[in-house]
Amino acid sequence: MKRIVILVCVAILAMQTFSDYTLSAQIITSANIIRIKDNSKQEAKEQKKEDKKREKQAKKDAQEQKKLDKKREQQAKKDAQEQKKREKSQKTEIKQNTKIANTQQEVLKKEDTAKQKQTANPLSTINKKANIPQKPIAQIDIPTQKFKYGQFVDVSYSRSYSNYITGPNYITKSIEYAINTVSINYIGGCLIKERFFLGLGTGADVYLHQEVPQKLSKYSFYNSSLINIPVFLHFRAEFMKTKCSPYIALSGGCSFTTEEAASQIHRQNRDYTYYYRLFGDATLGVNLRISKKMALYLGAGYKIEAIPSLGLWHGFSTRFGVKF
Repeated sequence: MKRIVILVCVAILAMQTFSDYTLSAQIITSANIIRIKDNSKQEAKEQKKEDKKREKQAKKDAQEQKKLDKKREQQAKKDAQEQKKREKSQKTEIKQNTKIANTQQEVLKKEDTAKQKQTANPLSTINKKANIPQKPIAQIDIPTQKFKYGQFVDVSYSRSYSNYITGPNYITKSIEYAINTVSINYIGGCLIKERFFLGLGTGADVYLHQEVPQKLSKYSFYNSSLINIPVFLHFRAEFMKTKCSPYIALSGGCSFTTEEAASQIHRQNRDYTYYYRLFGDATLGVNLRISKKMALYLGAGYKIEAIPSLGLWHGFSTRFGVKF
């Protein structure tokens, strides 16, 4: 019995010791697990820190690389500019050298020609040795004719209008008034480079019948044709030197009445007469050359007349003529 009891006690002690061992083993394993987890967390934190450091370093490296690239580009631009400057300086040097060489060649050629002349004309060397002065050869300048004499025979027709007129005793009436005029003029002057002309003209202006309402016929200034004598300045410019060329012409001057015309106006109006008219005319037309010295022209323009105490008269005009 004692043995049995002892065995039971030993078994119970063994069971307790085994259970204590298992508990301690479990505790150790749990502690190890906790340590492992803590270590893994720490390693993860350290890994994150290292990754951040690497990213920062990579950014710094990229910025430094950009700076280096910019510096390289600037240096390349500077090198290119310096290369261009060198090429320009080389070109200028080459040009200067070529100029110097050309001048030297010209000097040598002149010396050779002088030597050849001396050999061809031995008298010149003798005159030089004897100190005999040589007479210079007179140079004759042939003048170029830039100015020529030009002349025109001009025939024109104009119709002038006015909306007011001063009647007898200086009474103003607002009426429609028209005059038809035929002019024959001779113009002579200076022809410059066969395209521009400036001269003086004179001739005869024949003022034909006037158009006035019947109720106001007593205010008419003349009832028959009158002749005035114009004196005017004429300018003409052709645009091209071809056979058919457009032209523009400007005229301006004074037209004087004859004594018969002035007396006729005075008879009809008693207290009023006039002796001159101021006029201006602008024409645009076409010039057709028949030969080297003759041309025909045709044009249309606008005419303005100023008569003392009658105001301004305006209208259109047509003209044709001969240039020779």
